[in-house]
Amino acid sequence: MNGSIKQNNNHSDDSRYLCFMLGKEKFGIPLLQVKEVIAQTNITAIPQAPAYFKGIMNLRGQIVSVIDLRSKLKIVSSEVNQEGAIVILDISGLSLGVVVDSVDSVVVYPEGVISPPPDHDSGLKVEYIVGVAREKDHITLILDLQKVLNTEDMKSLRKNQKVA
Repeated sequence: MNGSIKQNNNHSDDSRYLCFMLGKEKFGIPLLQVKEVIAQTNITAIPQAPAYFKGIMNLRGQIVSVIDLRSKLKIVSSEVNQEGAIVILDISGLSLGVVVDSVDSVVVYPEGVISPPPDHDSGLKVEYIVGVAREKDHITLILDLQKVLNTEDMKSLRKNQKVA
């Protein structure tokens, strides 16, 4: 799956989500943050970076930082996946690539399908899950990638793009 995401003007862009798989779980992110989806490519590792930081890549002359979203969210891989993709995002003016296991679809969720995440007392920090979309046989967790990437991550990503 290489190329830009096709925009369909029949629906409001803010109700559209790019859905992808990490392990056995389905996640969604607002389509407005997605620039394009590309196949896995060569990534140059950065020494002493966190384990989830894959490195940097050259995307048509632009240096883009790449993180492994499954590693960042501590999701165990269900199997070795050869169809992985890199989703190129625009978050607060920063181009960022996130590695996902597979891209599923672009979905428009009608009003009322997305609920707030459930409250819990487990002590887990899951503020990056901003909603849960209910479908017939599964749920999709809606992510806020700015919250997945903490402030230190964003500083590091900006620094790596300037250095490269």
